[in-house]
Amino acid sequence: NEGMIFLIGCSNTLTANNLCYANGGSMVGIGLADTVSGTDKVLNNMIIGCNSDSLQFKTNASVSVCDSNLFYPFVDTMPLTLAQWRALGFDIHSVAANPLFVNTNTWNFQLTSNSPAIAQAVNLTANGITTDASGNSRPATGNWDIGPYEFEVSSAMQPPTHLQIHGLP
Repeated sequence: NEGMIFLIGCSNTLTANNLCYANGGSMVGIGLADTVSGTDKVLNNMIIGCNSDSLQFKTNASVSVCDSNLFYPFVDTMPLTLAQWRALGFDIHSVAANPLFVNTNTWNFQLTSNSPAIAQAVNLTANGITTDASGNSRPATGNWDIGPYEFEVSSAMQPPTHLQIHGLP
């Protein structure tokens, strides 16, 4: 069972802002095996529609941080449920909910205005990440969004800047 993202024998890696979508078969979302130092980080990823584990940590795998991810649904064929995984201190700020994409039928994975992924991610600017997959600045609206795309507020959604209110006679 390989994964959409599967790291083997790695050390000090950052797996962030990815989208693992409807991988089918028996593939996992993100997997690690034989990690070297336990300094690997898994942050701000979306793991959607997996038929096997959302996360899988195999032989001698360990991470230092796994958090602010979005799972829909969280699939746990590994020995731990999401609650048990969280009890170990991982994915405390992660979300298990529909990400509310614009339109998956047309492969538009942009976030809608009511997506639970908005403003829920870890700021990774210190790691040199300053833009999303479309080249838009991160963060776009205050806090970072989970996944590859920042929610972009269109001009149609922004409040007016020169609103005048006139009193009634």
